[in-house]
Amino acid sequence: MKISAARAYLAVAITCLCMETTASMCQSEPGVLGNGHGLDHVGVVVRDLSQARQDFAALGFNLSPGGSFPGGLKNCGADFANGTYIELLSVAEPHPGTALAAGIKAFGEQHEGAMFAGLDVSSAKETYAFLRGRHFEATDPNPSHWSKEGETKPPPTRWFTVHFAEKPGAGMVSFVLPLFFIEYLNDKPSDQKAHDAAIRQPNTALGIHAVWFAVHDSQAELRLLTGAGFAESGRTVKLFDVQGPEVRAGNGVLALLDSGDKRREPARYLVNHEEGIIAISVQVSDLQAAKDSVESPLHTKLKTYKGSFGDSFLIPASYAHGLWIEMFEQ
Repeated sequence: MKISAARAYLAVAITCLCMETTASMCQSEPGVLGNGHGLDHVGVVVRDLSQARQDFAALGFNLSPGGSFPGGLKNCGADFANGTYIELLSVAEPHPGTALAAGIKAFGEQHEGAMFAGLDVSSAKETYAFLRGRHFEATDPNPSHWSKEGETKPPPTRWFTVHFAEKPGAGMVSFVLPLFFIEYLNDKPSDQKAHDAAIRQPNTALGIHAVWFAVHDSQAELRLLTGAGFAESGRTVKLFDVQGPEVRAGNGVLALLDSGDKRREPARYLVNHEEGIIAISVQVSDLQAAKDSVESPLHTKLKTYKGSFGDSFLIPASYAHGLWIEMFEQ
């Protein structure tokens, strides 16, 4: 598939940018993440949060009680030992009160599934400056907060986020991939005992290791990622019998899958979606225990295979509200 004129412009701009800077700087991942841990969480938009909670519990995930954001946005999630988490999101209000809630509501009206991936950074301010210095159109660090279920006292600012702007200005470029950066102001849980209990997952999940994107042109997206300061891993990874490049994102990785083969899942995904997150890979400590915890309640058998990260099995998106979940034992 030919890339659009806008995408062609972005590809040329990034190529010129990398030619103007040194090779080492084009691979300087710490600049965009600082000393943050990188891959942090994936936001999965669902239409019925209560039902989604039950469905993910059936897959062996232990989910938090959840809470709410401004604008009628509610969430819950599965927290993992490596600091990553899966976040389930839904909008209860018929007229969302914030742009974020409105965007999530609009996404959910079209389909369920993963809408974005958040990357943990040590400084939102420095990340913003780093991206702007590389001619990426990024938004100013935005403060936000979240309230636990039943909490009535106005919460303090809990984090700052930096997003890629939808419409870059003259001489600037932006991203199509749904990525954003987040700086948490306090990573320490207020209730350590409850936190420790929450991260013990019945399916032995330890954390998200990879986010897989379905794209029209993996090499164009790779140039954008490296231009933004991410480093290629040098590996080619595979899912759905489709190979693609991988870049490092702190403790995790981002993988790009082309839509070239119309018989494969990435191409099917892009029929009804913009370029986005088709799957995640979750590391488990015991693959057989994880498989048992999924197969029993679903009354189905899942095939084990040699994946890019180890022995694996794949949970179809139909069981996880639009998100394919690969589980692997390293």
